[in-house]
Amino acid sequence: MRAFFLLFAVPLLAAAAPLPREVVPQAAVLEEQPDEGGRKVWNTRFFRIDSDMELPRNQLLRLAQVADTTAIAVKGYPLPLFAPPEGLRARIAIHGDPADYVKAGGFHGSAGFYIARQSVVLVRGDFLMNPGDPSRALLPANYDEDILVHELVHLCMHRQNAGLPQ
Repeated sequence: MRAFFLLFAVPLLAAAAPLPREVVPQAAVLEEQPDEGGRKVWNTRFFRIDSDMELPRNQLLRLAQVADTTAIAVKGYPLPLFAPPEGLRARIAIHGDPADYVKAGGFHGSAGFYIARQSVVLVRGDFLMNPGDPSRALLPANYDEDILVHELVHLCMHRQNAGLPQ
């Protein structure tokens, strides 16, 4: 019965109840937490961001706003897709060194990666806007936000992923 629902009812319901036309970003919430294992830690409304690199406050606020707005958009979808990991806040881990990013489970050359078994989104810090010189960023403007949103949707639907077709 579940397979029938997923194959036939979900697409029909999604067509009948599309996403809202606009999701208005709310002001960022960013609360600094004690460092853990050499990583700086912050909490947003829905996520835990940790980083091994220094990030300017304005960039952290932008990341928090993008992350929480993504969660609000998925939560507001008419189907019950919002199912983040239970218990602790879902984690966004920023790695300044590409080798550390790969060691943590990211793919070489990728900018972001969702690891379901760890309930974490990995982000390569060097793909984020370069704090010292935005012209040295490795991605065009706002692509870092697009990548973050894509990976965070996986994390927001964490408990639903196993039941949905690829």
